[in-house]
Amino acid sequence: MLEASAVPVATTPRMPRARRRYALMGPFVELAGLSMPAMSCAVGCSGVAGGFDIVDARADSATQGVSAALDATPSSSGHGALGALDAGVTCRPSQFQCAGPELQVCNPARDGWANMELCGSAALCNAGAGTCVPTTCEKDDKRCNGADVQLCNSELNGWTTTTTCASAAHCDAQNGACKSAPCTTGQVQCSGADLQKCLGPDMGWATTRTCATTALCDSTGATCNDPACAANQYQCSGATLQVCNPGRSGWVPAQTCATAALCDAAAKKCDTPVCSTGCNAPPVDAGSDVEAGARDGPGE
Repeated sequence: MLEASAVPVATTPRMPRARRRYALMGPFVELAGLSMPAMSCAVGCSGVAGGFDIVDARADSATQGVSAALDATPSSSGHGALGALDAGVTCRPSQFQCAGPELQVCNPARDGWANMELCGSAALCNAGAGTCVPTTCEKDDKRCNGADVQLCNSELNGWTTTTTCASAAHCDAQNGACKSAPCTTGQVQCSGADLQKCLGPDMGWATTRTCATTALCDSTGATCNDPACAANQYQCSGATLQVCNPGRSGWVPAQTCATAALCDAAAKKCDTPVCSTGCNAPPVDAGSDVEAGARDGPGE
């Protein structure tokens, strides 16, 4: 029996430490410089090796590292991965916020807020939708809800029951109280914005018409008056910027502008003066005066 002879095993020379470190870090360094030899090698080697891909794990890891770094870089709009804003920037274009009942929008310079619309209350300001929610009722509005006497709440978005009467026919909406005797057939009252008629002492009130607002309900004339203006409508009266009142029965001052020309009803604001008083005077051309004197001669 032959004995197995010892076969010398070829060993690979040990790479110096500095070169090993470069070999490991090379793909990372070259990727940072936008050169990708490791990935190019993967494509070239695939052709040599046959019909299967050779993936360099180091190159793949480096690519993921660069991609992650790019993903975390803030964009030019000022929004980073976490939505951060650039230094000196307060808000984003078309962004809204509520300052109490005032709906505000990011100004063109993005360094502050501009008033856009005054809502009925803070609860009716919707920054997410960039709008004011319509009021359910107006301050001090009263109504009958069956036998319940109700008053518009402080946020103008609902009703609060103040007392309950003996029956619906005993409810007096206009005075916000209960009557000792029931209403009589044909009697008219305004219950909030509803124009109502009494159907009899045993049946109570029935709504015949709903007006645009409580202020436009006319129980004396048994009718609804026409609105004088639209909700949140603005107009200029000289230098005074006016807004339609909550009852839509007329106009109230919103702001006094520097001049009538600076009153901007479409933008619902007073424009900022470009310059101070007297800035519109034509400039004096000193050269033209000298030329005129030379042309006319002395004493003319």
